[in-house]
Amino acid sequence: MAPPANISSNPADLSLAEMMRVMDVATTLRRERTTAFRELDRDQTKAQLRQRLLAAAEVTGEAVTEREVDAAIDLYFQNLHTYRPPGRSVSVVLAHLYVMRRRIVGYGLLAVVLAALLLWFVVSARGCFSSEIRNERRVERISAEVIAHHGAIRAIVREPETSAEADQWKQEAQAAQARGDTDAMATPLKRLGDLRSRLEQAYRVQVVGGPGRSGTERLITDEAGERISGYYLIVEARQADGTVFKRRIRNAETGREQLVASWGERVPKDVFERLLRDKQEDGLLDERAFSVKRRGYREETIQIKDDDGQPIERRGQITQW
Repeated sequence: MAPPANISSNPADLSLAEMMRVMDVATTLRRERTTAFRELDRDQTKAQLRQRLLAAAEVTGEAVTEREVDAAIDLYFQNLHTYRPPGRSVSVVLAHLYVMRRRIVGYGLLAVVLAALLLWFVVSARGCFSSEIRNERRVERISAEVIAHHGAIRAIVREPETSAEADQWKQEAQAAQARGDTDAMATPLKRLGDLRSRLEQAYRVQVVGGPGRSGTERLITDEAGERISGYYLIVEARQADGTVFKRRIRNAETGREQLVASWGERVPKDVFERLLRDKQEDGLLDERAFSVKRRGYREETIQIKDDDGQPIERRGQITQW
């Protein structure tokens, strides 16, 4: 160990003050060494403390047993180095804040930056999530859907008037797009979508044959009594592979639409009776074609004919009988 600063390295040259400083350092080292040995040699310390406590109890005349002394010594050493946090107070809170000052400042700056970004994204007129930007994106999305529906319609449509109608709806959507009015764009978009779906359909409507019911007579009863209100053929729609699929039909008697797999088509009496005779002959119906829906056409083409060989007019449908 090097000698303390400002002290001569030759013992013969040491002054009285320097000798006292050396003695102070040596005394301090001895005390620290004694304390360290005492703390490390816990058993010896306990034995010495036990002897002193028993001696003190004998001098004071207190009735203390050795077991009680040992229990007290163990409890003392158990709590000797136990940390007890200080109670809550303003000074303690301020001390914690001071210790955490850098972290608090960092979190504060981060919160300010995030708040500024949020204000720019949401409140700013050109922010990514502002109402103006969201409306522009919705306009672009609806415009793309309008163009897609219109292009698909023009590719399959076979009727000039239907094509012109689709062009008009596209123009309405584009006019609303120029104003940024997404609500006004929704109507032509829906019409184009419905028209596209209708034009893409291809199926045949056939009268139900076989042993089941192929037609029905609707009766009404009022002041004039009971009488026939109409003659109906029970029909169903079939795709090219023969699969029956449901269609949305408006019931002429209730005015409400229903999604049904079969429904009734009103026909003239002579047509009804002709098909009735056909089925009564052998229990099977030979004349079953009612109408056909071809791809690219909006409406069905009626195939069933009256007694004069002309296609009948469509008169109404029912969904219950």
